[in-house]
Amino acid sequence: MLSVAALAVLTSAAEARPQFGLSLGFESTVNDPFVVRTGPRLGATLSLSPIIEAGASLAYYPVLGQGGCSDPQWTALSCQLLERNSVSPDISKMTAAVDLELRILPFQAHLGLWRTAVGLAAGPGMVTTEDDLVAAQAMDDAAAIANQTELHPTVVGGIVGEVRHRHFGVRIRLSSLAYIENIGGDTLEMKSNLLSRTEVFWWF
Repeated sequence: MLSVAALAVLTSAAEARPQFGLSLGFESTVNDPFVVRTGPRLGATLSLSPIIEAGASLAYYPVLGQGGCSDPQWTALSCQLLERNSVSPDISKMTAAVDLELRILPFQAHLGLWRTAVGLAAGPGMVTTEDDLVAAQAMDDAAAIANQTELHPTVVGGIVGEVRHRHFGVRIRLSSLAYIENIGGDTLEMKSNLLSRTEVFWWF
């Protein structure tokens, strides 16, 4: 029978070859004071070497409410500003995102048949957003309605950590998704959403 050491050598040799993988995860914004966006993300990865990966992924963030305090993704601050103080919170809901990225995982350790890795990821992408017209108190504003749904180029970057067996593993990451938002058709605002993601992946 093969020893554990021999199996580890064979596993490392397999990982040295290019591999294709799929991932499925769930992510959530963690720094928006007005609204929390959550949703699944499906990805594909090409492992070029044990420390370099190229990936593409698509996320969907469903709109669960129609705006206002009945919206399950509004925060308590949004309700307070709108209903108690009559101040319009700036709520722009991400609805979908796609990105391409390069991951570099230079810090690695082997624990038996498992490999742990930590590194960085960055790349370009696109994100669609939908302004909350209830929050903006602009349900009848023609300019706001015309600019309610937008498509933005983005830059994505973050920290990645993973635990991997030969054909499957778990990946966690904290990443920033930045884009420029058009508010009401006449104001530009820089957005930088911080996203926390957990995903499982399979290698073929």
